[in-house]
Amino acid sequence: MLIVNKNTLKSFIKAYWDKVYELTSQIKRMYSTIRLELIFPHFMLKPFHIRGIISHKHGVAIEVIKPSNEITIEVIEVNKDVEEIVLPRLSSSNKPVFPVEESFIVMENLNIISAYKRLENME
Repeated sequence: MLIVNKNTLKSFIKAYWDKVYELTSQIKRMYSTIRLELIFPHFMLKPFHIRGIISHKHGVAIEVIKPSNEITIEVIEVNKDVEEIVLPRLSSSNKPVFPVEESFIVMENLNIISAYKRLENME
């Protein structure tokens, strides 16, 4: 059973990135001398190819792949846990890999993707 369908995830990604671009544009207008590329990741400042991943087993992830002329979004469905696709297996236990022991900080269901990974053999 899927928790989200392709169209819903694609719509969410589009709305999210539209809002990110709107907010960074407002910052640029308010502080015209600021160099946004020194503050924000590149995907927040210019269009990228983005992949949404929906797992039939567990999880949903958004992967920022590469810069493009305009924002492009693809959504795929896979038969593995999202964690197996977007992160290398770092721990065999169910304990957090990156424990955070600060007040008022909660990290939950976080997927960090840093490089393009071929998904042909993942299904």
